[in-house]
Amino acid sequence: MPEKKNRTLLWLALASGVFLAVLSFVVLRARNQEPLVLRVEPGETPRRLRLSLVNAGDAPRTIYFSNGEEAGDEFSVEARDERGELVSPIENSPGDATPVSSHSLTVTLSPRESRSLSLDLDRFVRLPGPGRYTVTVRRALLMKGETRLRSNDLALEIR
Repeated sequence: MPEKKNRTLLWLALASGVFLAVLSFVVLRARNQEPLVLRVEPGETPRRLRLSLVNAGDAPRTIYFSNGEEAGDEFSVEARDERGELVSPIENSPGDATPVSSHSLTVTLSPRESRSLSLDLDRFVRLPGPGRYTVTVRRALLMKGETRLRSNDLALEIR
């Protein structure tokens, strides 16, 4: 009986060691791919915003941009009014499709490096008039296994 107990304890110790090794690998891999942070900030005018995509990971990241220096097809915008009501998106806004633009480019960001883009709010949403709005930007990533990035919420006042 003690031999069976020792064998069971040995298997438990072995299984625990394998589990910890796999968990360490997953955690290190996740930290290495931590990766991209999307920020939205006020731009030159209230309707022109500045986006920053930052590589927060430990490894270089290659990112596709469909429209050069201007936010394009891979971005979508959500705007809410003061009551929290969703503002109507523009039909066929850039976030609705993914055609390849003649201005498309691929950029490799080193760790901690960022890339800034300009976003014309009027290309994405139809603001009904002056007021306060909250804007959130999302970006589809075209790389395997990646999900959409979500920016911070930006409060805007349109006059």
